[in-house]
Amino acid sequence: MIRDAMARLRDGGYGFMALAMRVKFAELEKFANLTLFALDDPAIFVGGGHDYVSAVRFHIVPNHRLTRADLHRLRPGTVLPTLAGEGQSLVVTHYATDSASSNSNDVRINYIPIKEPDVVVNSRIAVHGVYVPFPRLHLADLAVASATDQTNGTCGVGGPFGDCASSAITSP
Repeated sequence: MIRDAMARLRDGGYGFMALAMRVKFAELEKFANLTLFALDDPAIFVGGGHDYVSAVRFHIVPNHRLTRADLHRLRPGTVLPTLAGEGQSLVVTHYATDSASSNSNDVRINYIPIKEPDVVVNSRIAVHGVYVPFPRLHLADLAVASATDQTNGTCGVGGPFGDCASSAITSP
């Protein structure tokens, strides 16, 4: 399934991610499932590519295959572990509350919208295109901001996670 995803990514304009998966194949095949957030090739070469190349592990969620539909079910504040290691997680920071307004930009990870959901989906892997590399968030700062917004009663309108909900996805 990893090789299938690599071929489909290469053919679909995500050649850099396919190459990164090839280089990290031995590590990736150890996981039952993966979710990857990828920049397309033009974005790698036009701008932001250097940050992405040096932080590709920060864009891989091990042991979870999260399709577009799965991402929609995650509550804002959900923490997604990455291959980058402890303390370097991704956070669901926004989602649409109105199913009629669903589009590719209604889920944001670390405040970055999903550009192209479900670029590749198979039984083990889900890959989503993003506009730019994810910024690193300081989770402690976000928790304080979220708690402050909750006590002020503003989480539903302006808090960093929309409704101040917080949960984590942990590896099995």
